[in-house]
Amino acid sequence: MYKDQVSERRVSRDYVLRSIMQADLSGKHGREDFHDWPTRLKEGPWLEVEVDPCWLSLAGFSEQLARAYAARPGVFPPILVQYGARSAKRGGVMLYVANGNHRGRAAQLQGADSIRAFVTQEDWTRWVEHGQHAQVQVRTKDLGELGGYRVFLVNGTMIRDKINVDWVCGGNAGRYPEMTPLNEVWIDQDMNDRDIDATALHEVIETDLMLGRGWTYDRAHAEANIAETTFRRGAYNNVAHGVQAERRRLGL
Repeated sequence: MYKDQVSERRVSRDYVLRSIMQADLSGKHGREDFHDWPTRLKEGPWLEVEVDPCWLSLAGFSEQLARAYAARPGVFPPILVQYGARSAKRGGVMLYVANGNHRGRAAQLQGADSIRAFVTQEDWTRWVEHGQHAQVQVRTKDLGELGGYRVFLVNGTMIRDKINVDWVCGGNAGRYPEMTPLNEVWIDQDMNDRDIDATALHEVIETDLMLGRGWTYDRAHAEANIAETTFRRGAYNNVAHGVQAERRRLGL
């Protein structure tokens, strides 16, 4: 959801604080244990905005609990997001969720177009200018859907120059959560069609194992290499067939 599509309104710091405490009390915490929010929360000014859940960088959440949230009726309380100067400097493109990881993940599971979030005016402006803008520049072509993920060709040279020098061939939200939306797979545009298909299969399987099963990158990468090698040796009619077959093999 880009700047001209975003709904935003100014809110007070007290309103943000009360909302966070109320959400914590009624959500996973279920108790009056608000940690140090009154001292941690910045002075602002604050905004309440609507953001696409795919832009959220999530960590430390339970998939089971997130699915329980996703089954709840009604609108989720706003989450709290941040985008600091260090994120902008290192080329990060995702909004960090400081409070509400389970709600953010639940919105992703629902396929929601947006979720409400609190963010300081400073962080929001910084993200629109750096994070969101970097996403638009990096993507070069939408290849469509594969195994439930959106596959994009991206400018790999730009990623290595401005974001992460170790990024090669492809990437996903399990391996590069600071730059890749959860429902996307990125492939370097500077490859031939066969390599693009093989890498897309690799990234889909790797993401399934890291985010779905909680595997480490090294373990998931090794298994994805097996899937990619099988595809390259002509075992499957096409990449979609390969994804289906490898998921059956792995019990995904």
